[in-house]
Amino acid sequence: MGAFRVPGRCMFRSTGQTLLDCMGFVRNEPSSHSLPDTTLDPSDPLVSSLRTSETLPMIQSALDATQAKPPRFALVLVGDYIAVYGMRKLTTSAQRIIPETRAFYVSTGGRLHSIKNILFSKKNQKSHLCDADLPEVAAGLKDVELIGFSSMTIDSDWTKKLIAEVRKVNPNATIIWGGMHSIVRPEDAIEHADIVCTGEGDLALDELLTKMEAGEDYTDVENFWFRKADGEIVRNGHRALMKPEEMELRPHPAYADESETIFERGKGFVPISLGTYLDFNGLSYHTLWTQGCPYRCTYCGNTAFLAIDKKYASIRQPSIDYIIDEVKQAVAKHPHINTVVFDDDCMAALPLPILKEFGQRWKKEVGIPFFVAGIIPSYVKREKLEILLDAGMNRLRMGIQSGSNRMLKFFKRPNKPGLLLNAASVIGDYRKYMIPPAYDMIVDIPVEEQEDLQQTLQLIYDMPRPFTLNVFSLRNIPGTVLEDQLQKLKDENHPGVDDIDMNYHTISPTMANVCLFLIATIRPPKRVFKWMLANAHPSHEKPKLYPFLLWAARMMFFTKRGLNDLRFMDFSVLPGKFGYFMWKIGFIRFWQKHFCRHFHLGDDNIIAEKEEMNLPVPHTYSSLADAGSAKGS
Repeated sequence: MGAFRVPGRCMFRSTGQTLLDCMGFVRNEPSSHSLPDTTLDPSDPLVSSLRTSETLPMIQSALDATQAKPPRFALVLVGDYIAVYGMRKLTTSAQRIIPETRAFYVSTGGRLHSIKNILFSKKNQKSHLCDADLPEVAAGLKDVELIGFSSMTIDSDWTKKLIAEVRKVNPNATIIWGGMHSIVRPEDAIEHADIVCTGEGDLALDELLTKMEAGEDYTDVENFWFRKADGEIVRNGHRALMKPEEMELRPHPAYADESETIFERGKGFVPISLGTYLDFNGLSYHTLWTQGCPYRCTYCGNTAFLAIDKKYASIRQPSIDYIIDEVKQAVAKHPHINTVVFDDDCMAALPLPILKEFGQRWKKEVGIPFFVAGIIPSYVKREKLEILLDAGMNRLRMGIQSGSNRMLKFFKRPNKPGLLLNAASVIGDYRKYMIPPAYDMIVDIPVEEQEDLQQTLQLIYDMPRPFTLNVFSLRNIPGTVLEDQLQKLKDENHPGVDDIDMNYHTISPTMANVCLFLIATIRPPKRVFKWMLANAHPSHEKPKLYPFLLWAARMMFFTKRGLNDLRFMDFSVLPGKFGYFMWKIGFIRFWQKHFCRHFHLGDDNIIAEKEEMNLPVPHTYSSLADAGSAKGS
C-alpha cells in the first residue's frame, strides 16, 4: 500500500533539472510552492559552449519530456457535478504547491436533464458508467503518484470500485478520499483509501501537500485520518473552520481550464471541451459566496458539519471584492457565460448593507443576470428582494419541502405553512421582473399521512403563479439526523422505510405525486381538486401506482417550464448547446436589452405600480447606514 510513503522534494524534481544540476547549472532554490525553473538561458556561456555538442540536445530532450510527464497529483471527481465549486478551488490551490496537479472528472451518467430522462432514459443508459469502463478509467491514472477522490455518498460505490481498479495498475499510489461521503462516513472511506478527509478540506489539503513536498511527516495534519501499512488508523481531530480573511487568500477556481479532463468511453481522459461544459452547465457559471447555515434540517448533509463544529451555523463569506473579481475573471475567459448561479445555502441571510453594496458593485462591474439558488423563506423580505432584483437577479429558488406543519416539524424546518405561503406571495408580487421562481418539494415520505399530503397539495394550489417545482423523493443521507429518525422507525417496523431510494430523482408514481405535478402545471377547478385530495394516499400505504399518468404529468410540467424559459430567452441554466447558439447569434443579449423589463430601485413606473397594488414603495437609500437601519435588516 502507498500509505505513509512520504514523497520528498527530490522525488518531484524534473529530469531536466537534475541533469542541469549535475552539469553545474547552479540555480536559486525555488520556493516550496513551485517547481524549479527549467528554462535554458541562451546567454549563459556554458549553454553557448554546448550548442555544437550532443549534450544540449540531450538536456533539451529531457526538459521536453518533463512537459509531457503525467501529473503527480490527480484530483478525481466521481459523479455528475462538473459545476462543483469545491473541486475547482482545491485543484487551483493544489497547483500552487504541486504545479502538475490535474482535475479528472468521471461522470456516472445521471447528468441527463429531467426531460431527457423521461423521454430517452433507455436510449441513454449506454452513456452511464459501467463496470466494464473501470479498467479504462484506471489506466488514465496508472502513472500518478498521489490521487485524491471526491464523491457524494450516492456515488461512493463507484468510487470504491474505481479505487480497487487503480490499485491493480498503480499499487504504489497514495489514495486520498474527500468530499461529502468521507465526512459523513469516514469509517467506510478509510477501508478503501490511505488518507481520508473528515472536514473542510481547503486549508487541510494545502498543509498536507506542503508537508509531502518538504518530505516531512504529515500524519499529524488535522481534518485527516491515515491508515498505516500495519492497518493502524490515525484519527486526527478537526481544525477550526476557515475565517473570512482566510477565504480571501484562496485562489479563484480555474473554470474550464486546460488542466481539466473528463472520461469518455473509448478515449480515456480527454480535455474538457466547450461542448461538454454546455452539456452539463449550459451558459451558467456556478459559484459560492457564503458558507454556513443557521438551520438544522434533519435531511440535510450540513448537520454533519454542525456535528464537527457548531460555528458552521454562522454565515461566513469573503469580501465583495473577492466574489466580484472571481466572476469577472471567469466571464473574461469565457464570454458565453450568461448567468451566474449562487449555490449558497442562504445568501439572502446577509445583512442589508452588505447586499446593498454587493448589488451596486455587481450592476456596475459585472452586469449579467444571476440566479440565487438558496433562499430560506424566513429571509424573504421585500427590501432584500428589491436590492437583488435591482442588481440583476433574474431567478430564485426556495425550499418549501412540505405544506404540512407536522412534516415540517419532523424535518426541523424553521417555517410553518403560513410563513411559506406568505413568502411565496411576496415573491409573487415581483413576478413581472424575473423568471418564475422554483420551489423545492420532498415527496414519498414514509411518515406522511393523507392529511399531510392534502395540506401540501392545498399549499401548492394556493400559491401565486407562475412558479416551477423541483420535486425530490426523500433521500436518506448518511450521518444526518434523518438517518437516526428512519432507523428508529425501521426498528418499530414502520412501513415504507426500506423503500427509500438513494437516488432522490426516483419519484414514485403515486396518485399524490401525479396530482402534485398537475396542480403545479395548471390550477384545476375546485371540484376536480377536491377529488384529487380524496384520492391522494401516502406512499407507505402501498397505493395503486400510475406510471403513465406520472410520465404524462411530468411531460406537461416540463413543457410548460421550457416555455417559460423560452419566453424569457433564458437557456443559461439548461444543459445543451442550443442556448450557446442563441447567444452566439446575439439573440439572447438582444432580447435582454430591448424586451426584458428590468427592475430598478426608485424607477417611477415601478413606484406607481407598487402604489397601485398597495405595496411598499422601494427604498432609495442614500447611504449604507440608511439601508442598515431599514426594517427587515
